[in-house]
Amino acid sequence: MTMAPPHPEDLNVPWCQTFLQSPSLKRIPMDSLTHSGPTGPHENSFLAKTLSTSTGLRACIALRREGSSTTRPEVFLLVSIGTGLSSHSEILAGGVCSALLDEMMGLAAQDVFKRMREETFFTVGLDVGFKKPVRVPGVYLCRASVTKIDKRRLWAEGTIEDGEAEVYVAGKGVFIKTGVASL
Repeated sequence: MTMAPPHPEDLNVPWCQTFLQSPSLKRIPMDSLTHSGPTGPHENSFLAKTLSTSTGLRACIALRREGSSTTRPEVFLLVSIGTGLSSHSEILAGGVCSALLDEMMGLAAQDVFKRMREETFFTVGLDVGFKKPVRVPGVYLCRASVTKIDKRRLWAEGTIEDGEAEVYVAGKGVFIKTGVASL
């Protein structure tokens, strides 16, 4: 079951529409926005069920840009965030920022691990730096890409930014493949 965004009109702001119309971007599925996954109906429920509400993650669209000889592939999430996830008045909770970056870096990692035919991987390290308060309600762009790969680990970087490429939160993550299809 795919998350039905309660407020898709939130993403009708001009900078989102310009971004969505880029010919280099392709919409992609994002497992964490689905309430069920390959192991059952409770997989991915944190973003899809707990945070995706009319006052939480109000609308989300995931996209991917292929890499080239000079750029690496990137994944993106356009997200409208309501006031229901704030920790201080109209400021997004830091834990939610961290969860969004973890999900986006995980989406970038998933792309690589799938090509390696690895099914299961986990976050083993997450370093998040808060540059500016993420004001809510608001519409933001989360982006992530893989920066390094070895036999069992993968490193990624991600940001949460506004429509003018101003970075509010930046993070780095380390992911490890488990070698088992399911736990």
